[in-house]
This record gives sequence, C-alpha cells and structure tokens, in this order.
Amino acid sequence: MRTHRPLPIRATLLCFSVLMGAVAMAQNHCWVKYTYDAAGNRVQRYWWCGDPTVVYGNDPKSLMASDFGLRVYPNPASQNVQVSSAQELTDAELDILDNQGRSVHAQRATGTLVDIDVSQLSSGRYTLRLRTEREEYTTSFSVAH
Repeated sequence: MRTHRPLPIRATLLCFSVLMGAVAMAQNHCWVKYTYDAAGNRVQRYWWCGDPTVVYGNDPKSLMASDFGLRVYPNPASQNVQVSSAQELTDAELDILDNQGRSVHAQRATGTLVDIDVSQLSSGRYTLRLRTEREEYTTSFSVAH
C-alpha cells in the first residue's frame, strides 16, 4: 500500500505560484482597491481579478466589477502603457513603482485614457498605483524591450 507523503514546502509554493500565475493569465487584470473615509483613513481593501466591464453577482456585499472599470494595456509593454477608466478621472495621482517600491514615474491623470511612456524603464515587473480623492487602485504590469 502506498503512503501519501506531503510535498516539501518549496514544491508546494512552486505549485501555488504556477496555479496563481495561470489564474492571473486567465483574467484580464488583478487589482487591489482601497477605500478611504472623509478624513483620509483607509477603511477597506479588496482584491479583484477579472474583466472590469462585467458585473458579477447580485449580492450588494459582493465586489462589483463596475467599481474598478480600469484596464492597463498592453501587458507586457515596450514603449507606452495605456490606463483606461470607465469613469472620468479628475486630477488623480498615478505612480509607477519598481520592484523595491521606489517611484520611477509620477504624473497626474485626468480623463478616461492616460498614456504613459515606459520606454525609458528597464525591462521588469512594475506596480501601477492610481489614487483618486477617495480610492486607490494598484496592479502590476511588465516592461519588456
């Protein structure tokens, strides 16, 4: 009779990483959304992956995709990245952070489409952070030259 031996920690983490990568690739984007109160205190944090134009579920407590309405493309990028928003942005803060959390690009975003020149960035993975007056969104994208 065979006995089942658990996978070593490294193998388990590798399997989980591969699985999460496959899930992320199957979706359009994954976002973290933060919501702030009137005093500027962070009050909620959501993880969300999927097509931001599709609304899932009827439960008012469930996260609605229409809340996110943001897309970053192309991914990976070589020259420019575009951020499109379903809602009009008004003087939002847009930052690109490297893998060590340092800001490598910052600008203000207004409108529904923002074009960002990433041609001067090194190849690698970056975090895009978009903050409006009451909400903050983060996602990641890659630059490949």
